[in-house]
Amino acid sequence: MAYFAAVAEAGTVTEAARRLMIAQPELRLGVCLGVPDAVLRSAEALLGRVSIVQAGSAEQVELLSRGELAVGLVRLPVEDPGLVVWVVSDEPLGVVLAAGHPLARRTVLEWADLAGQRLLWFPAERAPGYAAQVLYAGVTAPGTVR
Repeated sequence: MAYFAAVAEAGTVTEAARRLMIAQPELRLGVCLGVPDAVLRSAEALLGRVSIVQAGSAEQVELLSRGELAVGLVRLPVEDPGLVVWVVSDEPLGVVLAAGHPLARRTVLEWADLAGQRLLWFPAERAPGYAAQVLYAGVTAPGTVR
């Protein structure tokens, strides 16, 4: 418990270990595909020595619940009452089209403009909450895609 209090007070695992005069432990950091380098570097700077475990969001939730990961960088939302979640990055979601596609000449797209288009998407089981949230927003929201 003193170690966790020292981390909270010091702000980083490295500084807490220095203050407690102990070797810094290597923490297992779960990372899903597509995590921006800047977010990963920030996590490494805060946590110090980390062992990267590449895993989808759903798998990371399981690993965190079993205590096999110290921290996970996941796609939100994550619904698990045993975990605490903080937003550390808000990434824009974009639409990519071939230059010759009929919609490519437009400067603004509505979700409705994408109806009937083939969507190349990652397997939903890797981040089920994120997949459902984005796809649901596209179906129900009249939002603009820029």
